[in-house]
Amino acid sequence: MAPKPTAITHRLLLGLALPPQAQFLLQSHSWADTIGAQLFTQVNGGLGFAAGAPVGGLHLSRMASVMLDGAQQGEGLLVFIYLDFDSAQVVSLAQLGSLQTLLKDYFSSNLQPQWVASGHQLPLQLTVNLSRLELKLDLKGHDWGQEPSVHYVVQTDVQEGWMSEIESWYDIEHMPGLASVPGCMSAKRLINHDAGPRSFACYDLESAQVLTSGPWMAVRATDWSSRARPHFVNPQRMVMDRL
Repeated sequence: MAPKPTAITHRLLLGLALPPQAQFLLQSHSWADTIGAQLFTQVNGGLGFAAGAPVGGLHLSRMASVMLDGAQQGEGLLVFIYLDFDSAQVVSLAQLGSLQTLLKDYFSSNLQPQWVASGHQLPLQLTVNLSRLELKLDLKGHDWGQEPSVHYVVQTDVQEGWMSEIESWYDIEHMPGLASVPGCMSAKRLINHDAGPRSFACYDLESAQVLTSGPWMAVRATDWSSRARPHFVNPQRMVMDRL
């Protein structure tokens, strides 16, 4: 599906792809300190706001990373950075493109010196993808308020004619069921208007073991789940460490 010229946006998803050798960049310092307030200056500029002006209460809500499966996604490291608006914004495709260019330059200039200092001879190769996400469902989990260590993401397109059914399954049964599982802190369903599959579901979890627990598996094994899941198209599932 082609990106919309303008889209209601509750969250910007910044996907930063790095080579696997860049793992040390995530471990050697606090990412929140590294990206700092300058990231918000870049976002303001890319969206056409004056420097320092509030952008709908923009704030950093989550950072997570995963080493990608080479056979499925291409070898490397993927970092998700979520930038949430306190109130929905209308963001244009032109604004998104301008912001993506700015952010690639921003991360290159911030990470390249550390990459070179570590002894790497070749330049750091990185890509930045930016998407507008529209929030559809936001649930507090069984252990809401506890600190998660894992962020689980399920992205998928849906077979033509089945989107309404899949959304009903998510909203009525699947996400409320998973949110109620011990070890789940939150569950969200969003629509991705840009890069990646259209359906974007994410969960904050106590640990990866929650995904194989009896209560979690019971929610996944319902009759409605068995009818809905075969109509996923090219689903992508990622278990990510929270940074």
